[in-house]
Amino acid sequence: MSIRCEATNYKSCKRNNVIIYYNCLYESNTILLLLTAIIELIVPDIKSFYIPIAIEVRDDIHKAIIIDKNLKVHGSDDYDYFIPKEHYNKWKRTYRVVFGIVMILEVAVILLLVYLLLSNLNLILGVTTFVVFGIAFYFFYKVVSSNKSIRKYEIKDFK
Repeated sequence: MSIRCEATNYKSCKRNNVIIYYNCLYESNTILLLLTAIIELIVPDIKSFYIPIAIEVRDDIHKAIIIDKNLKVHGSDDYDYFIPKEHYNKWKRTYRVVFGIVMILEVAVILLLVYLLLSNLNLILGVTTFVVFGIAFYFFYKVVSSNKSIRKYEIKDFK
């Protein structure tokens, strides 16, 4: 059997007749995960590839299977997506803390700008308040979409 995984940061391990590909980013230390979460908020893409998705592919010696960069499996119909339990716990601790801190900072900056706008009625402050509010809404949307997408997958303990 030949399985080729083109996704970055993915490792494989074999259990019985199943090969599991998982994101090795979640085996690193917490500081790296915190930096990754902050960078992920800044990058202008709603979809997150840092959600700890793992792929379980059944062993078949007659097929050539390819897992592409977007984690789509080609060459087999016998696969399953899931989230490893220990990776989910690490994701939940780090990402929610970072997202919460950033949201609190955004709300504080918006409230400060609204206060300054109401006290001075300045056009530049009004535009700045609107832009900061848009950025805060964008970050909030990323958090909500990330939490929605994590619910699509079953959480399993594969070790």
